[in-house]
Amino acid sequence: MIGWPNAEKERIDFDISIPGGLSFMVFDDLTFSKPVVGLDRFRPEDRPPLLLSYLSWRVMVGIGVLMIAACALGIYYNWRKTLPEKRWLLWSLVVGIVFVMASNQAGWIGAEVGRQPWIVHPPVIWNEDGTDLVVGEDGFYQYDEAVGLRTVHAVSPSVNAAEATTSLILFLVLYLSLAAVWIMVLDSKIRKGPEEYVIPEQGDEHGVKKASAARQHARLDNA
Repeated sequence: MIGWPNAEKERIDFDISIPGGLSFMVFDDLTFSKPVVGLDRFRPEDRPPLLLSYLSWRVMVGIGVLMIAACALGIYYNWRKTLPEKRWLLWSLVVGIVFVMASNQAGWIGAEVGRQPWIVHPPVIWNEDGTDLVVGEDGFYQYDEAVGLRTVHAVSPSVNAAEATTSLILFLVLYLSLAAVWIMVLDSKIRKGPEEYVIPEQGDEHGVKKASAARQHARLDNA
């Protein structure tokens, strides 16, 4: 579940885990006993940066679990009709937007770093009867590298560093501008508040017309 990866000794230090949990997640193995091939069975140069890919995935999942719990609390308090009184929860949901974005980025980091050193990941080679992976002379499992593409070979020679940096800066400016517009519109709507309306007395036709006119006037003011 969580720990601190030690790439040098090929182990997870301070490991907190569920025995056989990964076997269940990968193979749906209800016996929790089917072995899962680890990175130590592949050549060191074919392994991704361990610390970043390990922690980023857990940051993504951890934040996701916290947000699910916050939403569940919101549903519960709304059912109890006490949600407006739970200002701490309402504020946590507002601040949670930042954590949702962080979780999104952590997921992308986990995906992109975790597939290194490959841009196109090659398939592993199985033996003839398909029961086990082929082990090379070096004692590690083998890839069909003719089908894959390493990151080091995928760099475009026609795009230099300045061009790539400029495009990233332009995207950053675009999304920051959109975020600023979104905040301005949201702030404007919040400051205006909800539409005002008058609740007419039952059976009062004049009151119904008056309430309808009041609502129409409020819409025009907020437009």
